Amino acid sequence: GTCGQEFIDWDTFPAEMQGGFVKVRYKPTNRVEFHQWINAGDHMEEKYSGDIIFSTNLSFIPVDVRFGPRGALYVCDWYNPIKGHAQYSLRDERRDRHSGRIWRITAKDKPLAPAVKIAGMSIAELLENLKRKEYRIRYWTKRELRAADAAQVKSALDKWLDKLDRDDPRFAHHQTEALWMYRNIDAVNTSLIKELLSCDVPQARAAATRQLRYWSTSLGADAKALLMKCARDADPLVRLEAAIASSWIGTDWAFQALLAVTGSPMGK
Repeated sequence: GTCGQEFIDWDTFPAEMQGGFVKVRYKPTNRVEFHQWINAGDHMEEKYSGDIIFSTNLSFIPVDVRFGPRGALYVCDWYNPIKGHAQYSLRDERRDRHSGRIWRITAKDKPLAPAVKIAGMSIAELLENLKRKEYRIRYWTKRELRAADAAQVKSALDKWLDKLDRDDPRFAHHQTEALWMYRNIDAVNTSLIKELLSCDVPQARAAATRQLRYWSTSLGADAKALLMKCARDADPLVRLEAAIASSWIGTDWAFQALLAVTGSPMGK
């Protein structure tokens, strides 16, 4: 039973853990695990590397894990001798309805980072957070932006996108974040999705292909050629997203794109 997981992308954790993820498991074992994340073409695979926390005390029930704003990792421990909601009566007297523990995990000789400001920041300042490599910071920032006026966010997002440095090694990443932010505020940027669908970064192309399922109507006559291009992409993950987008669009030409996906090997 896996209740939560978190990717390691904070410098507060060792370099050899970067790109992997932490998983909390409450059955059949009680442990906080570290896994490697492996690109397997049209899907990702995980490889168990070891335990961060393990206990033989069956009351230790880790049920969620999250990074905090300074890069410490927090594990929510249900701490209850009764595990599950179906195996035991809700009236079982052993159920502890009051106790619980939070584990705070840090790496030795790795100082915590200063907390990034989010609450009360301007829209322009919040958009700069989307360049951060830490997923949680970007997630919290997008939640804050979703609470702002959508028209103001779109205006600021348009300007932020135009000012991005094309020589930045993470340029495609920043464009992808902008793509997702447009989606968050129910706005459309057809020029951006077209550029991402033709970029050199396969992960960005895959993200844009997923967005294609929602923006096909806005793309008009271009949607057909763009979807077929994705269906014949060199990267299998892009082709997988094209197949899924085809099922969402549901037209005859989308079905032709789906057939085109079958012309290349997929999966194992």
